[in-house]
Amino acid sequence: TTLNLNSKSSSSVRIYAWVTSLELIKKKPLIGHGTGSEKSVLKNSYLDKEFYFLAKREINAHNQYLQTTLALGIIGLLFLIIILCGAFIFSIKYNYPLFYLFIIITSINFVTESMFHLWKFVRASGTDSQFFRHAFHTRQAEAAWGQQRQQPVW
Repeated sequence: TTLNLNSKSSSSVRIYAWVTSLELIKKKPLIGHGTGSEKSVLKNSYLDKEFYFLAKREINAHNQYLQTTLALGIIGLLFLIIILCGAFIFSIKYNYPLFYLFIIITSINFVTESMFHLWKFVRASGTDSQFFRHAFHTRQAEAAWGQQRQQPVW
């Protein structure tokens, strides 16, 4: 199939961004293009391919895994995956259903959006992490006093 360069639908924009990102990742797969430079690298590639709509709007990779790999290479992608897996394992080990749901939903959302480029996500995840930190410390305090709950903290 071929890409319709005239289509500006959200799914077409994502496909253009993903294809372009994958091509750029192939050029520097191990260490990437460097943090902060992925925006200009993508824009230049859009201009080279005559994707003027994407270049004008400075569209990011629309996939956090691709965006991380574009900036930091496969090494950065592995760190991101290790962090997500570590958080998920932690949430299961200490029985935090809200936290593992948060990790699952975030991991899925990473497929269709470069969430670390959105200030809204940073603020939301910061608020959520405060909630989880409070829940974790509450559980630690209860355990220290021998009053640990039998049900998860919701």
